[in-house]
Amino acid sequence: MSYDSSSEDLEPKVVDMPLHDVDTDPYKPDPEETKDYFHGFSGSPRLVARTGHARWTKTLYEYGWDQTPVQHEKCYMALEDPEIIGKWGKDLSTSIIEALGHCKWAYFFPIRTCLRDDRRLQKSAAVTSLLVAVKPASLEWEDGIKIALRCRDIMREFMIFDIEVEIMEGQYTQHAASTQLEALFSPEYPITTEIILPLLSHPGYSIAYLEERPGEGTVGLHIKLGADDSTVYGLTCRHVVCGGRAKHESYKPSADDRRYHISGSQGHLGEIQSKLDSRLIGERADLVRQRGPIEKWDNWYQYDNRKNISPPTEEDRLRLQNMQGIVNYDASVAQALQDIEDRKERQIGHLAYYPGFSISARQPGYLRDWALVELDVRKFTLPPANTITISLQPSSVVCGNIDPKLTLMPEITVEPMVVSKIGQKTGLTHGTTSGIEAVVRHPCKDGPVEYSWEMLIVPEEGASYFSQAGDSGSAVFNRSGQVVAIVTASNKGDPIQWRCVPDKGSSSPLRVRHSKDQGVAPQDADETPASKIVNIPRGTNVTFAAPIQWVLDDIEDFTRKKPRLA
Repeated sequence: MSYDSSSEDLEPKVVDMPLHDVDTDPYKPDPEETKDYFHGFSGSPRLVARTGHARWTKTLYEYGWDQTPVQHEKCYMALEDPEIIGKWGKDLSTSIIEALGHCKWAYFFPIRTCLRDDRRLQKSAAVTSLLVAVKPASLEWEDGIKIALRCRDIMREFMIFDIEVEIMEGQYTQHAASTQLEALFSPEYPITTEIILPLLSHPGYSIAYLEERPGEGTVGLHIKLGADDSTVYGLTCRHVVCGGRAKHESYKPSADDRRYHISGSQGHLGEIQSKLDSRLIGERADLVRQRGPIEKWDNWYQYDNRKNISPPTEEDRLRLQNMQGIVNYDASVAQALQDIEDRKERQIGHLAYYPGFSISARQPGYLRDWALVELDVRKFTLPPANTITISLQPSSVVCGNIDPKLTLMPEITVEPMVVSKIGQKTGLTHGTTSGIEAVVRHPCKDGPVEYSWEMLIVPEEGASYFSQAGDSGSAVFNRSGQVVAIVTASNKGDPIQWRCVPDKGSSSPLRVRHSKDQGVAPQDADETPASKIVNIPRGTNVTFAAPIQWVLDDIEDFTRKKPRLA
């Protein structure tokens, strides 16, 4: 949502809401609470049950000149309470797994939440709760509240009080270069370079199948194995490159079964080309406008200036020269992209290793979801290394404090810290690791259900996500450039499609031509008049990640070679 701080009319105002009586026991939520309790979370998950007995009230604020009532958004905050973190352990998590029984749950973790307005300003005190996600339409309130109460009792047995349990519907979603293009990398043209960054060889670039197959992820690190200095591997997630093969299947180098991979799928390449083409159209139009008066002066007015036309200044000529340079550079990049439209031109290597998708025997609770792609170093201008391009146009004050040369964190620490990642889908993002890991349930058709413990990352304040589909495999690092994990998944839901007529130049449903055109979610169109409350189509999600040391230990066990950064 856009916000003009210069206009007092757009200042959000909290609407006074009536108070309700407080019950002593949990109650069954009505349809409105079921639908809107988690408003602000990605995918707008529905509430199943919660142990809190205080009656919920939808809080609104007035937005814009017509004072449209808009619901506050619920947002995630990293858990930092040392008392809770100190008491939370594997025994407690295992007890909760048992309490959840056979319900179709996806994950659970303790987390802090609060309410924010459209400017992401906090509008309520932070509340800590145990959040449990279950498969949509799989659990009714009557059974859900029994499970929630049992989970709360377990926490109290472990001397953790004042934390309620909330069950929602949710899901665990796995996110699944040419030398000519590499040579064009230039910090002098930051906008264009930022557009093509996902196709360059800095950690964070795209990887996809050579064959016409769906699936695309991110190469997060370059590593070497054992004493071999000549071979460099790209580290990503197994689910990015496994090609839909059986869960138990593993892969090691095979001359008879080579699986080749490229930098950037056809769709991703097309998106990059479209962005650059649009930029070129605008740049060439600006160039014509800048060049016209100068050419008229040079070819005509300097010889016959009866109209008293002012001559172009040196600044005008310098601006024209700079604009011409930008157009020439962007045109050369566009040509380089056209030259690699054939998939084989973007082939960067072949699959080398991945384990079966299973829980590690060495690290109980760690899900083995990694893969190594042997890279063709001839496709890289410089030998693949682990120096990142943080950002040519920093979007956060964090950018300037990050060491661009990635190193390994000496030991695993699950504690709140500011982290960043660079993924091929969402680029550079920042967040905070939560103090307690999430527990994720992995159903299996051919065997018993498995559970994994995964690092939990909350997006930085004001952001809706830390990662999205396509960022799997991205390295997660702290401000010192120390790698702490790789991205594996998120709890992002499906995007909401909106029926509204936004004002030109705005993607926000609140900036519409007339109040009668205010957008409403399709599922609510029949029951809610379009002139009533507007639900903003934006939600926050959390990211799951695997600690890097666990990944490297498993690589060593599987390959019998000690991994190290290239």
